Amino acid sequence: MGLRRRKMKDLIFIAEKINPPLLKKLEETKLCEMFIDETLWQRQEELIGKVKDATIIVAKTLTQITKDVIEAAPGLKLIARDGIGLENVDVDTATAKGIPITMPMGANAVTVAEFAVGLTLSLLRQIVFSHVPLKTTGEWQRFKFFGKTTELYGKTVGIVGLGAIGYQTARRLQGFGVKILGYDPYVGKNRALEVGCEMTNLQELLAQSDVVILHAPQTAETTGMIGEAELKLMKNTAYIVNVARAPLIQHEALYKALSEKWIAGAALDVFHKEPINPDDPLLQLDNVIVTPHHAGGSIESTQRMAEYTFEDIVRALKGEPVLHYVNIPMLRK
Repeated sequence: MGLRRRKMKDLIFIAEKINPPLLKKLEETKLCEMFIDETLWQRQEELIGKVKDATIIVAKTLTQITKDVIEAAPGLKLIARDGIGLENVDVDTATAKGIPITMPMGANAVTVAEFAVGLTLSLLRQIVFSHVPLKTTGEWQRFKFFGKTTELYGKTVGIVGLGAIGYQTARRLQGFGVKILGYDPYVGKNRALEVGCEMTNLQELLAQSDVVILHAPQTAETTGMIGEAELKLMKNTAYIVNVARAPLIQHEALYKALSEKWIAGAALDVFHKEPINPDDPLLQLDNVIVTPHHAGGSIESTQRMAEYTFEDIVRALKGEPVLHYVNIPMLRK
């Protein structure tokens, strides 16, 4: 999509592909002038030069909203994260300058939870691994898998991060007859008990679980939280599912654990570099399921996220407090 401009007072600035329902709402309602260049996120210096007139920046995960970007836009009223996570936004600088950051929290919780359970079933029952040879070469590998896959029923599933998404994942797992362990230092025991989750420490969760599902946000505290030592705590029959953020797991440690069979396999929807490099060694492994970071993108969740974000954009343009803020509710004068 090329660059488009409409001459009005305020400016919505978009430097990457965003949620289609949100873009449609913005284009149809013509709230104000719009700058759209979906490849600009790749050229940071050029982005800094062009953001100066922005009133609102709308971004997913690729646009790096650094201190330099924020300071280059003196009229900035809102940073609207079109998705979940703040690893690409300088929250401290935005807050210090009195700029609200919004995020459609909870809008994709059910969607990601269902995806995580789906990946879990795909790993345990080897669904993708048996599908690929049959689909691509017609190879009938029935007895490669027959009697060699395992049920989810009766297993122990560990959930790292029991926020909105982790909570919804636990709710769905209850119907499978599993034991659910949880690790989240910011979630109380009573909240966990609502979904049949027994809270424990990270080391015990890793050691006891047959499947570990990551739902924690990427922060300074969680980055690199799963390394060689942690992976070696896991059973050699266990699987890890990451639908959160790639840097939670140390890349080289994960590759080593998978290639040397410390663990049985992994399902990954997120990567250290996105789009993933086609030469990434993880893609060469036969015990890894990979998907292109779309766990949170169902028809229903993208519509909900669009509604939440659009509402906050309208409110910010009117000078009203936003609803889905993560730092402050409105522009501080």
